[in-house]
Amino acid sequence: MKSRAETETPSDDDPAGAGDAARSAAQTIARTAAPAAAPDLGFDLDAFLPYRLVRLADAVSAEFAALYGARFGLTTAEWRVLAHLSQQPAVGVREIHARVALDKPKITRAAQRLAAAGLVTKAAGTDRRLVSLTLTPAGHALMAELVPLALAAEAEALDALTPDEAASFRDLVEKLLAARA
Repeated sequence: MKSRAETETPSDDDPAGAGDAARSAAQTIARTAAPAAAPDLGFDLDAFLPYRLVRLADAVSAEFAALYGARFGLTTAEWRVLAHLSQQPAVGVREIHARVALDKPKITRAAQRLAAAGLVTKAAGTDRRLVSLTLTPAGHALMAELVPLALAAEAEALDALTPDEAASFRDLVEKLLAARA
């Protein structure tokens, strides 16, 4: 197979093909040159509230996920489905999707694994796409073991705050969430 340079003829604008050589040299320099300093945009990612909230949520969630993952073999999606099902008798995938930061296919796969493990039951309504999920007795028993771990993980996450700061933090988070509802 011939290279691009062998199959192309020089153009009228670049009769000797010097542009190809210049582009090649520029590409080589660009790959080896030190990166240019980023322009000062007046933006500090480390101080940006959405970024900091995500980092905090990820850190707290990862610490708790390590506990329930190691002890019960659950994924984050499975934990979230179980947690939501523990709050009301029957919940649909759409309702869970509306409350958690997971896409519907992840929730559906988690529900399928939980059903296969005997922790949830799935019931289709008149529209087979709308599945209702409920905890089985085994699912309720597992939640009875998970809840103390969840509350302990939450308390540990708040240990860096005084009781008054923790209460204020909860109030402020609620206020921010309510403003976006």
